[in-house]
Amino acid sequence: MSRTFLSLIAVFLIANPCFGAIVIFSGGDAGAASGDSHPNSDASLNSFLAAVGGNAGAITFEGIAATNPVTNVSVATGVSLTVTGNLSSGGAPGISTAAGTKETGYNTTIGGSTILRFRPTGFSGPDVVAMFTFTTPIEAFGMFLTGAEAGVPGPLSLEFNDGAAQILSIPELPAQGGGVQFYGFVDSGKSITTVTIREAGPYGVTGDLIGVDDVRFAETVSSSVPEPGSIVLFGSLAVAGMRSLQKRRQVRRDSCG
Repeated sequence: MSRTFLSLIAVFLIANPCFGAIVIFSGGDAGAASGDSHPNSDASLNSFLAAVGGNAGAITFEGIAATNPVTNVSVATGVSLTVTGNLSSGGAPGISTAAGTKETGYNTTIGGSTILRFRPTGFSGPDVVAMFTFTTPIEAFGMFLTGAEAGVPGPLSLEFNDGAAQILSIPELPAQGGGVQFYGFVDSGKSITTVTIREAGPYGVTGDLIGVDDVRFAETVSSSVPEPGSIVLFGSLAVAGMRSLQKRRQVRRDSCG
């Protein structure tokens, strides 16, 4: 299976084009196991870090005691995490030091061993949500995901409120085989106090087992967040989609007066 299914992509979601936009950073390496290189994911992370101007905090889960359920656990200074929903007890869920695979989620911290992992119980029940709460509001958030597979029920989204409810659909790696991906956003000038990862039902016999690690966040971002024309894209579909977004954004910007 190709490990370059997802290339580095940044797109703009226009909430109000007169007052800025959300920039998404997404890159993935299908089939990449622990210890393998993951150039697309790393490129996306590096672009995200460049956009926030070196101001990113990190949540690696290292040094946090393994626990399940995860309820209001302090994961960094001023940051707490709660995981709720129809959670399965299988697959070493919660904040865990159990080793995982490219299909079940693994640690991505160099020299680390701790990860957040969750999976819904099959068929029905409430969605699984992992909510990060920030004492000081943030403008940017990103994370490494492992084990997300498009062929396994349980689509993923990232949700927050920047003055309006935002739902970002997270692309999953193709079919069976898992891998690793970085997904994040910059929402310059906004004030965000919670970010939720949602795995939505209905599910099959079981939901997708997901690993989350090396979370990055920033309270402020640099003034050099790239405009659409300066973002490097790979893949004809990504370029076509970006051109369409650029055209719509230009029309709306011109109407701002």
